[in-house]
Amino acid sequence: IDGARMANACVALGCSAARMVQAADSVSLCLSKGLGAPAGSVVAGSAEFIAEARRARKVLGGGLRQVGVLAAPALLALSDEHWERLQDDHAKLAALHKMIAQVASLEVPPMPPRATNMLYVGTGKVDAKRVCHILEEKHKVRVLPVGPHEIRMVANYMVKTQQLEGVAKAFEAAVAEAAEAQA
Repeated sequence: IDGARMANACVALGCSAARMVQAADSVSLCLSKGLGAPAGSVVAGSAEFIAEARRARKVLGGGLRQVGVLAAPALLALSDEHWERLQDDHAKLAALHKMIAQVASLEVPPMPPRATNMLYVGTGKVDAKRVCHILEEKHKVRVLPVGPHEIRMVANYMVKTQQLEGVAKAFEAAVAEAAEAQA
């Protein structure tokens, strides 16, 4: 299982990581996405699988020295309280969803019942790359264009609840500016 966002899925579904991966023979868990470690992933599987993973890492030049400064935040990321904090990210995105849905020029799908911290919105006929560029340059909001007319946004521990209204207003302004420039 590619566990890039497994922690968010576990929190949203209310299940343990063990339950989530019980049918898998191997799993990776990214410690930087959502969990906030500066870098790193962990891999779990059979002894044979781990031996092959270590061999592949060495063949590909993987290996770090003096990684204590990375290991300490990784341990923090694995703590129960850090996983529980992910609920805050999901709540922030739900609040942002309500605000973004009020921006008439955006195509905002309904929130799924078990939403996490990620939202995709359509920009209609407006170029998503241009909107993202305006958001970053003029409003310091970083989001990702994932198609010609689609933007992905993610809430994380660095996004503060009091910033959400400003993000929604920035979206409205950026889409309007991009549409005007495109016309």
